[in-house]
Amino acid sequence: MRKCIIDNILYTDMAKHFAFMADLKALPSKEDFDPANKHKPDIMKALVHAADVGNPARPYDLCKLWALKILSEFFS
Repeated sequence: MRKCIIDNILYTDMAKHFAFMADLKALPSKEDFDPANKHKPDIMKALVHAADVGNPARPYDLCKLWALKILSEFFS
């Protein structure tokens, strides 16, 4: 479980974004997709990455609040 969590967090690194997006685009179509088996780690990484980079899509007041919280955490 720990390794899974660490892998998911490491894939939020924007340096890996474009390579990861290419990997996601290479996943099979929904007819051949197997989320319970080998694609589960990719789905988990994609969800964590989307949550990580999705803040700017929120309403401005909420986005600003979370951005300030993140900055506070980074500078602590």
